[in-house]
Amino acid sequence: MNAADRNTILVTAVPIAAALAFLWFPFDWLSEVCPVFGAPFRILFHDERSHFIGHAIFFFVIGLIVLFRMPILQRKPILYLVGLILASLIQETIQAMFKHQLPRFDDFNAFKGDALGGVAAFTLGLLFGRRISTGFK
Repeated sequence: MNAADRNTILVTAVPIAAALAFLWFPFDWLSEVCPVFGAPFRILFHDERSHFIGHAIFFFVIGLIVLFRMPILQRKPILYLVGLILASLIQETIQAMFKHQLPRFDDFNAFKGDALGGVAAFTLGLLFGRRISTGFK
């Protein structure tokens, strides 16, 4: 593998890995162990509606980052959907692990937000696909 190939992989993989790390970070756990973070976190996510909106926004932004860095997924909706489902399940698993619980996958409100955000990002990618695949040039 030459330097150009490594650079291409880094330019693609690093933003996606950073976005997924942010998505999968256990913010609920952090809100419990760090009161400075917990107070504003509880204000933003105080009910089911705000929890849904938070998941939708997270998955929308992460979906756009993934589509921007891997535009081939615009032509592979099944692969994108599988990735969306896996990202959602992993996110719920990590949250449960930090609560010392087994993942139950019964937070359908969060899953609906994940699906809405991810599908909205994909739809926006379809509408502006050429611009996303060329880096908005």
